Amino acid sequence: MASLSKSCGVAVLVALTTATFTDQRMPGIPYPVPSEGFNASANTVMYMYDVRNFTPEATLLAQSLAGLAARQRPLILKGSQYDTTFASLQSIYNVTIQPVNTVTRLLAAVAKANLMPSCYVQYSVTQLNETNAAISLASAKGADCLVAHTSLLPALQSYNLTMHADATGLAPLDVWNKLGSDSWSNQHLTVVDNTKLADYALWTNAFSMYADPVATPLANSTKLLFEAIGRLTPMAAVPGWIPGGVPRELIFVGAVAAQGAFVHCADGATNLATMAGFQLPSMHQVARQSRPDSSAEGDRVEPSSHTDEAVHTISFLFSDGDNLGTYDQQTLQDSRHFGSPMRGQVPIGWTIAPAFVELDPSAMAHLYNNATELDEFVAGPSGVGYAYPDVLPNRRQFANVTNAIMKKIDTRTVNLISGNPVTTVTDPVKYSEEFLQQPDIDGAFYFNYFSYNELAGRILPASNGKPVIGARSWVCNMNTTEKCLFHCGPGCACIADVVKRLESLPKNSSSVEGYSLLSLDAWIMTTQDVVDMVNMLKASSPNGYRFVLPSEFVQLVTDVLKLN
Repeated sequence: MASLSKSCGVAVLVALTTATFTDQRMPGIPYPVPSEGFNASANTVMYMYDVRNFTPEATLLAQSLAGLAARQRPLILKGSQYDTTFASLQSIYNVTIQPVNTVTRLLAAVAKANLMPSCYVQYSVTQLNETNAAISLASAKGADCLVAHTSLLPALQSYNLTMHADATGLAPLDVWNKLGSDSWSNQHLTVVDNTKLADYALWTNAFSMYADPVATPLANSTKLLFEAIGRLTPMAAVPGWIPGGVPRELIFVGAVAAQGAFVHCADGATNLATMAGFQLPSMHQVARQSRPDSSAEGDRVEPSSHTDEAVHTISFLFSDGDNLGTYDQQTLQDSRHFGSPMRGQVPIGWTIAPAFVELDPSAMAHLYNNATELDEFVAGPSGVGYAYPDVLPNRRQFANVTNAIMKKIDTRTVNLISGNPVTTVTDPVKYSEEFLQQPDIDGAFYFNYFSYNELAGRILPASNGKPVIGARSWVCNMNTTEKCLFHCGPGCACIADVVKRLESLPKNSSSVEGYSLLSLDAWIMTTQDVVDMVNMLKASSPNGYRFVLPSEFVQLVTDVLKLN
């Protein structure tokens, strides 16, 4: 086995022969542990199917097999164009990945591994209600069945499986009413407008459904959504998404947070059930290890050495790190972002879901292993999962779990997002306090759902002096601020206007007005854009700006707050 370590400021993989695993998650983390324990598939063969060779019906069958197998040990991977993260799976865990290009071969591989279930749930029409009904029938406690379209039943004949249920013509509400709500876990719920989380649902005994509370507020499906959310226990996980922006996201995340639970934006995620069967003992960031003044308290330099310069200090932060699928697994790694050849030229903060280390440690290892000294990961909204801190009834418990998982991934700054624009302005310290009382959290970047720069650059001390920091600007790369407002939302501005505003701000390192956190819209801003912004500012004032990593920014403003 191997683990991430650092050498000369560069992440490397080294053999790890003494690592031990407790075969349990840290307290408050709801994901199951394989019955054979973590890393049971290390030094073995795993099977990868390519969705380009599989029909939607074959893909759903494969996902159900993957989720069921993951209860015992990881076995099946869904391939995609983002398979670079599988390199870490191979190098860290010594897994051999064997492609399978037909359902027949995949079934044979599962049978050979002695992980073939004894039953199936059939459905007839590949339509969202019916497939969700089938998934929920198969994921109910005690069912443990794969999901098979009627056209695939001949492929199952030789395995003597029995039909457990027929979902033909059914909707999730039918299944909920027939079996009763206690038939599924109250720690998990999948809400998604596709079948990409079928493996997660089968793995966790999660009920699977979708509803749009804005388009159909009075529909039975919407009533079911709130009923299903209402039975969740504190620290439950809800992967999925309700796309469409305002107010769907606000309604969905707010309802989940009111239960003390959290959302994982994961409607594009793959292989979560399989990858979660692996564990790493810890992660370490290159940036934090290579910069003593941004690491532990005892290594910090004196405040006076930071705060006597005529400069304006800037830190860049890519947003939306709560997104396990479209961002963490895909956008973050594409050639315009973390995969850009321009990365490493200027300091950049990358928000990332801390739960990624539990749900896809191989992908997270890939990111950490390829980071430079000018890359730093920040805990994405709002810690262990996406929830509004001003709504959470269990904010202290949520902060405790966030602290533990942040320590595991070696990040000390958390990005919090509030759902209420009023409390964002009036009480950001109040709703950050429990987080900043944690020993391994040094600062909070506090945004509002409607406008990431709602606080307009305000920097406020918590009761212990740790900073609550609002973004000065929310940046997009469209050519006018009007277009940015339409794309992002209130407060979003184009690069040229943000640069013009920064040029007008004080160059004073002894005042909080001399510090600006810039939130970068993850869906449109690129690494090249950040480099261009730095060059524009340097051209206007060659010695007037200082560009730092998020942890350095937090340290600097903490020192300024102490002096003032």
